[in-house]
Amino acid sequence: MKIQSLQDLHKHAMQSAICLIAFLITLSVPQQTWAQNTSSGIISTEDIARFETLLEKSTPEPDTAAQPKGNGLDQSEMVFVPAGLFLMGAAEDDALAMNWEKPQHEVTLDAYWIDKYEVTNAQFAKCVASGYCVQPRQGGSKTRESYYGNPDFADYPVIYVDWNQASYYCSWVGKRLPSEAEWEKAARGTAGQVYPWGNSEETDLLMNINRLQDGDTEKVGSFPEGQSPYGAMDMGGNVWEWTADRFDRDYYANSPAQNPLGAAEGEEHAVRGFSWAYSFPNKAITARNKANTYAYTYDLGFRCALSAEEIP
Repeated sequence: MKIQSLQDLHKHAMQSAICLIAFLITLSVPQQTWAQNTSSGIISTEDIARFETLLEKSTPEPDTAAQPKGNGLDQSEMVFVPAGLFLMGAAEDDALAMNWEKPQHEVTLDAYWIDKYEVTNAQFAKCVASGYCVQPRQGGSKTRESYYGNPDFADYPVIYVDWNQASYYCSWVGKRLPSEAEWEKAARGTAGQVYPWGNSEETDLLMNINRLQDGDTEKVGSFPEGQSPYGAMDMGGNVWEWTADRFDRDYYANSPAQNPLGAAEGEEHAVRGFSWAYSFPNKAITARNKANTYAYTYDLGFRCALSAEEIP
């Protein structure tokens, strides 16, 4: 075909483009006819719009919530906590709260991810097998002689780990321990609710708690109706959880308003979330506790967190 002018060249290019679109449509959707006027081979703007819609459906945006975070070694699910302000600490008129849980104050945090579940025996065992982590100080639990390393309890929270062991594990999977503020926001949301699920006091039904005499750990996620506003499980009950922060009983009175990281020094770290053995009257999610860096026991575990900007 002889091209006489630039107009002919433009016309020829347009015809080639139309033919290419028609060919792609044929390949992509062999069972459907997208052109309305097939006898003439003319493809309307509506047809092109339908084809573009098809392409959008065939290449959806990746669902990052379903993908492993960190370096992917633990394959754990995480929940997203958006940036913003929340109420931290107990209300002044809360007679059951300890002084170190007050005053209630506003805190603004950057966005982050936190493990949906407490770190399990099976997950921790992988770190031990790699040589990066040291195995728990004891292999049993309160009522079970065989616990860690027993496949029957693979999905139960790892216990008998001190703060260093917890921190090393989180580092191994490319994460870190959550700050105390991150832990509390993930547990209660932004509205200052008393429990992870809201304000109704159904504590014994919605978390593994108050079973000092005959209790023990439960499989992670066993109380789905007690999940937090962001979908984190077992934020109340099952095991106390290590946080990154050093504990200071007066910290709330002097805490920075943005991304607080706990006391600058000290040998005790804040632990949060109660345990199955917890039997004190105050079961609000604002309750704080502390443990020495090298402490380990049958009702103390952890979960990991990751800053949002660290997600590729």
